[in-house]
Amino acid sequence: MNLKVRHLRLRVQTGQGMFGADIPFSNGLMVVRAENSRGKSTAVQSILFALGLERMITTQPASALTSAMRDRLIYDPDTKAETAVVSSRVSVSIEGVNGEVATVTRWVVDDKLGPNLVRVQHALINDITPQTPADDYYVGRQGGASRERGFHVWLAGFLGWSMPELPAREGRTSQLYMEQVFPLLFVEQRRGWGGIQAQMPAFSGVTEVRKRAVEFILALEVGQHELTRQRLRAHEAELAQAWHLSVAAFGQSLTGSGLKALGLPERLQTTWPDENHPAEVSVSLGDDTWQPLDEYVAAASTELARLDAPETNPRADSNVSARIIETLDTARQVRALDLALREELFRDETELRAIDHRIASLADDLRQHQDIVVLQGLGSSVTEQLAADCPVCHQHLPASLLPGEVPTMTASESVDYIKKQIDLFEAMRNDAEQAASAKRERWVVLRQRGDALTLQVQALRDDLSLPTGGLAAENAALRVELRDRLLRLEGVVERFDELQVKLEGLAAESAAVKAAIKDLPKDELSDEDRKKLRALHRSFVEQLRAYDFGSFSNDMVQIGYDDYLPRRDDFDLQADISASDSVRVIWAYLLGLLEVGEEFHTNHPGFVVFDEPKQQSAKDISFAALLKRASKGASSRQVIFATSEPLETLNSMLEDVPHTLHVVDGYLLHKLV
Repeated sequence: MNLKVRHLRLRVQTGQGMFGADIPFSNGLMVVRAENSRGKSTAVQSILFALGLERMITTQPASALTSAMRDRLIYDPDTKAETAVVSSRVSVSIEGVNGEVATVTRWVVDDKLGPNLVRVQHALINDITPQTPADDYYVGRQGGASRERGFHVWLAGFLGWSMPELPAREGRTSQLYMEQVFPLLFVEQRRGWGGIQAQMPAFSGVTEVRKRAVEFILALEVGQHELTRQRLRAHEAELAQAWHLSVAAFGQSLTGSGLKALGLPERLQTTWPDENHPAEVSVSLGDDTWQPLDEYVAAASTELARLDAPETNPRADSNVSARIIETLDTARQVRALDLALREELFRDETELRAIDHRIASLADDLRQHQDIVVLQGLGSSVTEQLAADCPVCHQHLPASLLPGEVPTMTASESVDYIKKQIDLFEAMRNDAEQAASAKRERWVVLRQRGDALTLQVQALRDDLSLPTGGLAAENAALRVELRDRLLRLEGVVERFDELQVKLEGLAAESAAVKAAIKDLPKDELSDEDRKKLRALHRSFVEQLRAYDFGSFSNDMVQIGYDDYLPRRDDFDLQADISASDSVRVIWAYLLGLLEVGEEFHTNHPGFVVFDEPKQQSAKDISFAALLKRASKGASSRQVIFATSEPLETLNSMLEDVPHTLHVVDGYLLHKLV
């Protein structure tokens, strides 16, 4: 069990003074009893509001509570005279995983503090002192479930939950939100009794969100299997794209060179190279025939060796010798420029990485300061510590170094300043990238010129080793041309070998992905999942029998393995039963989830709330059986009932049932002395 409500405190300032209520809560069955319209639902909804879960029932935070907390309050029970609400707040002490405690406070009405602000004090409500640590968070707005200062991020950690990313519409993923899980834990009177998960919001776009919520509560492996399957398929699509682009780019690089690639499939393979259909690059021989590149290179190398055979040349041409010296000098200059430019490129790339790091750091600073602005806008006064460091150099500035009259930037001013810094550094990066790109182009030209000078020096030296005459000049020209062609073709061979290595890696990854997909359970449900669903079925049917379910035989009920909901003959159970039996189904299903969590490892917090569970004139015998069932396992669960059942009848039902009863005398909100 990793969620327990320990204390609820309501405070309402009115023109007639301060009104309020305090309700301590215990483990096991906790019954809050009050007459109708006396504040019973206010108490239950206040827990919902304090935990930031009001989107289960409304999109307006304050609308989740009754008018006594947000508008007007009856201060005279006899005359029903009302007074305006000036300010109000809800505080709930809760206990989470590993016994950690905290008190959560939200303001319903306040001149300075907004309803989306949540203050967390790390102590039970009666133990809070001025020295108790406190943190402010926000809820009900973008980032509330994903960013560091989002309240539901804190609450998930407090409960020991890790909210999953799940398949959503349009091929994306989205987080499963707490408001989509709590309909399986919390049934609110006005909307919750319309069916299982009747309060389910669908704003996240998660597909089959009701099913995913059950999978999360029961920690079914099938949910992770589905997400894993989607991620594997997405990775497979990335591999296919990488394969296609690599093959297409290589083919494009051969355009206009008299070369073509054979045996390179455009679609992703799981085995490569293909021994039955090996890939190769071929060279056109000038007619309709083609020769494999490796054979052509071997033949050209043999021909070059023949042309390079040593020949006696006793005479030295002084003009050729001078040209060799001049060309060598030019080649040395080009190599020096090459080296200098490479060093500049290395420095430029280092500078670009530093700028990227600075932009990323500024972006993180911007998010933090924007959170501060949000919290301050909601009225938070405990965020000063978040802005204690300089937003530029991140140095902590002791107060002793700053004279009192020296103004410091507000959080809002820091946001504007950081945005300008980001714009500045992005402009710097753009300029640096353009300069580096130009240098890279120059470097390519220098490399090409250096290669050409190397070939020229070799050709001139060849001229010195050959006798004067047309044959020597022709041989020299042939050698230069042949060396140039071999240099280019050897580059193609190198790129083709690199492509083969890359495709082999992509194929191996593809095979591993397909194997991983195949290894996932074919019917998705693991053996452990099936055990949990069988346990849910047993608990569900036992409860229906105890609650006098009468629409048809209990033996005809199953828990569907496709959506985990109760069914009869493959049809939705609640679509074909009476209203009172539909309420019994909700009782049995939600308590069944709780009991599965007590038998297996799940994400169920051991916490369930029923607001006015005796709906649709359910029989007393059924309600009594519900109370008895809810009281089981008192040390490991907390089941909260809010009811207006007559006190005498309720006491009779609770006889011999372990419970804690809190009776509201008159109105829940009463004048405080």
